[in-house]
Amino acid sequence: MTIFLDADDQHWMIAGSRRELYNALTAKLDPESISDLTDLAAAVFGCEVDSVAIIED
Repeated sequence: MTIFLDADDQHWMIAGSRRELYNALTAKLDPESISDLTDLAAAVFGCEVDSVAIIED
């Protein structure tokens, strides 16, 4: 199987499986970046980024 992900003219990926695509996408995330974590949470929970609050203590 081949999966082609096209986000826009400059951002696209080709993967051989959903797992490979998942790994390629998550590899682009920086776990130290609040912005990346907020974007990920919004995608996982299907909500707007503005609805996500991450509070560190």
